[in-house]
Amino acid sequence: MDRSGWGLKLNDKGDKVILKNDRDAIIDVVLYGDAD
Repeated sequence: MDRSGWGLKLNDKGDKVILKNDRDAIIDVVLYGDAD
């Protein structure tokens, strides 16, 4: 997977949150459970 432009952080619950910022400044948030 091409992860360029993707940021990884933890939300308040400690879940992995992937933030993708595209050139239209839209943020897509994808929550992962046990997936790596």
